[in-house]
Amino acid sequence: MDNRSAFFDGQTRYFLEINGSAVKPDVLRFRGREALSEPFRWDIGFTSRNTNIPPEEVLMKYASLRMRNGKNVHGIVTRLEWLSTSKDQSHYRLTLSSRLALLEHTRQCAVFQNQSVPEVVEQVLRKHGLEGADFEFRLERAYPSREIITQWQETDLQFIQRILSEVGIYWRTEMDDVRGLDTYIFADSQLHYQFDVQLPYSEPSGLFDGAAESVWDVRTWHNVATGTVTTRDYNYRTATTPMNATVSVRNDAVTTGEHYRYAAPYREAGDDASPEPETESGAFYARLYHERELNRSARIHLFSNAAHLSPGQVLEPQGNVITDLKEGIVLTLVTYRGARDSRLHVSARGMPYSERYCFRPAEIPRPVIPGTLPARIESREKNDIYAHLDGQGRYRVKMDFDREGTEPGYGYLWLRMAKPCAGETLGWHMPLIDGTEVAIAYSNGDIDLPYIAYALHDAEHPDPVNRDNHTRNILRTSANSKLRMEDRRGEEHIKLATEYGKTQLNSGHLVDSQGQLRGKGTELRTDEWGTLRAGKGLFVAADAQAKAQGEALDMDVALKEIDRLNQQLQQLENAAERAQALKADIDSQRQMFEQRLKPLNEAVLFSAPEGIALTSGEDMQLAAGQNLAVNAGGDISTGTMGNLTALVGERLGLFARTGQLSVKSGEGPVDVQAQNGSMRLFAKKKLMLSSACDISFAGKKRITLIGGGSYLRLEAGKIEYGTTASYIRKVKRTMAAAAMSIEPPMIKESEVPSDLPGQDNLSDSVCKSDDVVGVVESFFSDDPVQLDSVQRKRNAAEEIIKNGTLLLGEDHQHPDSREVLLDLIAGGKVNKLFLEISDYNLRNRFVEMKGKPPENSVQWADTKELIDSLVGSSETENRVKMSDLIHSALAKGIDVYPMDLACVAGGHRQAMRRRNIHMGNVYKTEATVNEPGVAILVGDDHLKTFPAQAASGFMRAQQEVPSLTDCCSLSPEQVLRFDGGEI
Repeated sequence: MDNRSAFFDGQTRYFLEINGSAVKPDVLRFRGREALSEPFRWDIGFTSRNTNIPPEEVLMKYASLRMRNGKNVHGIVTRLEWLSTSKDQSHYRLTLSSRLALLEHTRQCAVFQNQSVPEVVEQVLRKHGLEGADFEFRLERAYPSREIITQWQETDLQFIQRILSEVGIYWRTEMDDVRGLDTYIFADSQLHYQFDVQLPYSEPSGLFDGAAESVWDVRTWHNVATGTVTTRDYNYRTATTPMNATVSVRNDAVTTGEHYRYAAPYREAGDDASPEPETESGAFYARLYHERELNRSARIHLFSNAAHLSPGQVLEPQGNVITDLKEGIVLTLVTYRGARDSRLHVSARGMPYSERYCFRPAEIPRPVIPGTLPARIESREKNDIYAHLDGQGRYRVKMDFDREGTEPGYGYLWLRMAKPCAGETLGWHMPLIDGTEVAIAYSNGDIDLPYIAYALHDAEHPDPVNRDNHTRNILRTSANSKLRMEDRRGEEHIKLATEYGKTQLNSGHLVDSQGQLRGKGTELRTDEWGTLRAGKGLFVAADAQAKAQGEALDMDVALKEIDRLNQQLQQLENAAERAQALKADIDSQRQMFEQRLKPLNEAVLFSAPEGIALTSGEDMQLAAGQNLAVNAGGDISTGTMGNLTALVGERLGLFARTGQLSVKSGEGPVDVQAQNGSMRLFAKKKLMLSSACDISFAGKKRITLIGGGSYLRLEAGKIEYGTTASYIRKVKRTMAAAAMSIEPPMIKESEVPSDLPGQDNLSDSVCKSDDVVGVVESFFSDDPVQLDSVQRKRNAAEEIIKNGTLLLGEDHQHPDSREVLLDLIAGGKVNKLFLEISDYNLRNRFVEMKGKPPENSVQWADTKELIDSLVGSSETENRVKMSDLIHSALAKGIDVYPMDLACVAGGHRQAMRRRNIHMGNVYKTEATVNEPGVAILVGDDHLKTFPAQAASGFMRAQQEVPSLTDCCSLSPEQVLRFDGGEI
């Protein structure tokens, strides 16, 4: 007796064994269903003496249904029903299912990236405990990895059935009798059908089949099929590449028409002329669609009593059968029915076998997501401050439904983002950074075609516009570069700003960070450099243009003003030409007006109806490669506290049409030279030369004076005079002596180069001793130092006081010395300050307030009120100046010493006697001045005579006022001299 005989007695045809269970079922009847690409299901009714079988004794138990004719079905019990109970036994029904049926109990939302369909199926099967011996892939094609495969609210069984159907992979079930388990074969071609299944075709006689295995009652159906299938898709990665494919598989069916399918989807069109196009290309999918059509073109149904028939077999009926079935029948669905008291009945459905096409499971449509799903932008670095993008500007996201713990930045495929505007090198580009919430939409609802629809605010990233500022419209980046538009009526404004250098363009109603008004109009500002560049021209105007009505380049007001001034200047030029004066270059101004300003041709035009001012804290420079014109309908005023220099390469002309031409010097000499040419003075009326001192006329060759026809000519060795009438001499005495001459004082000629290089012939030197005294003012010595500005005096004074004592003379009309001294005090260059105070009352009040004569260094910090009161009671210019100097010195902690130079230098006895106490107060000092940092300020009228007169006057003071000798530590040898010494 073999193993099978051990399960069956003489009457038993079917045997059910439940592993690990005490239940001993007796099979009553059963129905089974097996199909390609479906889990099998057997509903088995049985009886048992056990009237109350616990479900756990049966459910999830491996079981085997064995048949005497050799068929075994191994599966797992997934259902138990109690039907009835009699006196002797109970009636039950259970469902024996494929292990794949258990996948129906797991429903997922998951994402698989960069895997092929077979790899994903294998991953799912292994997750459910199936191992290498439980399934096998027999594939003729290599399947590419997909960017993404999404499982969306599907059971694991639905998921693998769907993705396998997409690529035309079918699977069938085989039984492993050794292990007592069902196994699965995944295949994609006819090569992996089960062949050599042959049964005779024999119609049964009545209900008796003679116990011989055969087939009978074969029926066929034929349908008109689609003739061709065309697919078309769009792939943004290769946007301009055609994605069309048209396939018509060779067949014997009756076909017509075309099936056009759009958005398969696929990555490439493929070769639709090849019988084996590239896997998952457009031609590949078109062929699959057509093969499915041909699968339905002919269908077959038959009955049999052969238990070994199963899906995936190629049945070859023997005998006189329909000629269409001579190649065999591919069984796709087989059902079984049997009972304790009847034989097995088999019903099979299939299609004709063909070498040209294979069985393809019906395509299962993908789930549709009609709306959007939440996700977050994900970067490889947590809280990355910059967007994580690929070369195409796509983002990585982390889907909220995805529970897999993937590496940051790799949780989903690269996604495009929908934008309001896009194009080649143009579009709306606002990169999203890590953590930003986005809504993921799906093209046509396809779960494997996601894109970023838009971004949203959430609790962690609130909206900057809310009920508190609901009138604002803001476009702002993570680095606070922004475009802000305020719509509040009456306070409208626009702000375009970036944090770098606080660079901003503000227009309209300008507010600060608190929303408070800080200005109106427009403001362009930056803490960095600024450039305003217009290649064709720039017009800057303060001319009103109400309500922004009018042309942008409406320059009429500015041009009319320039034209009017040009016309006036033309009249002046005509007058200058008649006077034989140097003409102005009006033509160049006219040319600039017509060619540059009117069309605004690469020019800058400024216009203001009430005035334009330019100011600089330091220097200002105007430069022109050709002409510089300054025109005014009224006056032109030029003022400077330093020197005014006009340097010209050719000619200099001054012309006053109707009024006076005046050249005057308040203090210094007036020097007019024609160094290499002639000089002419002409007056239609009286010409007068006068001097409070001397007038010298010198001519190296001769001098000729002509008046009314008479003349006097002076030349070397000869004096000639002549007249047409009388010659009258009116003198008191005439003296004669030996011959003699005087050499004329000639000015050294200079050569001015024609190319006019920039030179500065002004000396920076000053009259100073090595260790004591220097003089700054240009009129302090016989050999004056020409300094071109207060700044140059300031520089010279700073150099002097650094090496010795600085002597300054104060001119009340031009207080340059006082300004220089104030700057030196502010800069910490002065250590001791001697001031000449010639005001008797002011000096006397100092003594009275102190209660005693000042001793040593006089600290006047407590006399500020005194100084202010004196100035307030008699605000003479001298007192105001002295007050400023004293306050500035005291603020720096500088010792201040008063002195009355007029008393010392004057030498008058009354002055000596009247002011002796004050002289004693002044000169009672132990301070020496032969050291750096000492400054002496005296009146300008005393400066030149100070050394000599101070010495002699002081000696007289000692004689007239003996009391001075006791309190004074000075001697005549210590009086300041220009050649050095001490005071």
